[in-house]
Amino acid sequence: MAEWIRKGYRADEETDKKIKELLRIYKLKSENDLFRAIVSDIYELKKSKALVPFEELEKRDTELKTALLEIGRLRGVLEEKEKGEEKKGFWARLFGK
Repeated sequence: MAEWIRKGYRADEETDKKIKELLRIYKLKSENDLFRAIVSDIYELKKSKALVPFEELEKRDTELKTALLEIGRLRGVLEEKEKGEEKKGFWARLFGK
């Protein structure tokens, strides 16, 4: 892969495109300002411990989906039980038969 020198560092074409896109996203004019903004963002994220490993996030997502499925199943069971209770007569409901 061809590399070229740009302002004291080496970057390939893909990296250069990403740098230009980041300049546009951050609405900055110079690469020095971009570097400062990126370092500041990374510093704040690490300091606040806002970064979560992907594996941990994926595990929690799976657990959440499993819990939601269980809630749905239990809701269905409860609705069926309530329908059965409605069909019973007054005295059967009163005395629990």
